[in-house]
Amino acid sequence: MDPGDLIEWMFLSSNPCIARFPHVLVKCGEPTLRAISGVTGIAMGLWGERPMFKADGRHYVEPDSGKIEEDFVLWKLSSNQEHLLQSANVSPDPSFKMFISADLPVSALKRTYEHFQDEFDDAPAYADYINYVCDWLPDLRWVLIPLEGETGWSIFAAAPDATDIVENVKAEFRRNHIPTARLVKQGGAVLWRDEQ
Repeated sequence: MDPGDLIEWMFLSSNPCIARFPHVLVKCGEPTLRAISGVTGIAMGLWGERPMFKADGRHYVEPDSGKIEEDFVLWKLSSNQEHLLQSANVSPDPSFKMFISADLPVSALKRTYEHFQDEFDDAPAYADYINYVCDWLPDLRWVLIPLEGETGWSIFAAAPDATDIVENVKAEFRRNHIPTARLVKQGGAVLWRDEQ
């Protein structure tokens, strides 16, 4: 596949906004999630999915609105972290998912639902949300997004003032022999460049 077409296919744009942020493309799996958690020192949650369990061990039922804001911290529970690690190989589908800090303030999580109506009836469309992330990154600090159309690849991106997080995570990926790549602007095009 032509490199330009690959970018268009995965980001639904030939010049994705997320390429402006510090980032690394990475093969996603359990070692990837463990590397990110190890470097950041923070448990992750999977936005776009509900935590499986409440603190008392019973199954979690999301609010009628479908918006998981105050309860997002439930992802920190060990039972939910086990479920999250099993979800590491999120395959591309039309709905948008992202791995983010389970310690985010509720105000940051509320921003991620601002494009919805009162009810969170349908899964967020990947085509819309891949671009919204660029507005959220200053609040989210970092994000790991499974890419549509390319099984196994994700993008780890961070806020502009968090370049060190990306560099430290990238070093951990290399140490663990996890394949990485970058989006590189060349002329007027954005290209995929393998690193390992």
